[in-house]
Formats: sequence, structure tokens, C-alpha cells
Amino acid sequence: PRSALPLPADTQSALDNEFTGGVYFGAFAVAKDGSWGWVVGANSQAAAHEIAIEECRRHADDCVVYAEILPQGYQPLGPGQATMAPEPTEYFNNPGDRPQYMAFAISEDGAYSMVWGYGSQAEANQAAVADCAGYVITDLPNLRQMPCVLLPFQ
Repeated sequence: PRSALPLPADTQSALDNEFTGGVYFGAFAVAKDGSWGWVVGANSQAAAHEIAIEECRRHADDCVVYAEILPQGYQPLGPGQATMAPEPTEYFNNPGDRPQYMAFAISEDGAYSMVWGYGSQAEANQAAVADCAGYVITDLPNLRQMPCVLLPFQ
């Protein structure tokens, strides 16, 4: 946790029982009245913080990040670098023997898509971004847009 302040019992229970098992970026936000919001599996620390705060703001306005999950050995990113949760990383690093023209797209909020077997690279790119966009968080109206971007295979 980032804070040692005591939490109301139901908020502590949510932190202990719901905000568990995350192996990648996660954040747990709380408000003075004990309201909370959380996320695990985001593709960046900033996205995890923003999503948790917006989830908490569904119930209160004074939300702050109380705890976070960072990948082991995490270092801040440089320009042009991206991070991914373990599941999409496995697909990206080991795409397998797929038909020609495959593409991979991710969003900071945790959305991703890998497609293959299209008639051209442009078609695959368009399909990956469109499919990924279908998984982007859209139900938090004050959350900044986190569009899907293509990651080129090596």
C-alpha cells in the first residue's frame, strides 16, 4: 500500500479480497467516506491510477490512490516504449505459426487484440485496432481516451 491510513472494514475487505492476484499494473483508490474503486491488468501505471480513481469517483469526489501493484522490476518507460500485462505479452512474443499478415494492437487500459490471416498488412492492422477498440473502457465518462495502437512484430 501507498498509505498506512486505516480503512473502514468494508473498504479493507475489498482491498484484501478483490484487489488481489494482480500481477501487473493495478491501483486501489479510496475516498474519505470509504468509497473505493480498483483495477488490475492495466498496461501502464498512469492508466491504473486514472481508472481506479474514476471507478471510485462513481461514488465520491475526493478519491486518491491508496495502493498499487507494479510489475516486479518495473522501471519507468522511455519515449516510444510500451508495457503489457503477461497475457498479451505472451501472444506478442510468441505469435506461433500464423498465416501471413498479422497485427497486434494494445491500449493503456489493458485492451489488446492479435489478428492474422488477412489479405494485406493494412487490413490486418485495421482489424487489430478495431477489435482492440471494442475492449477499451468506455463506461467511465471522465477517463481520458486510451486508444489502441499497433505494435509491430519484430
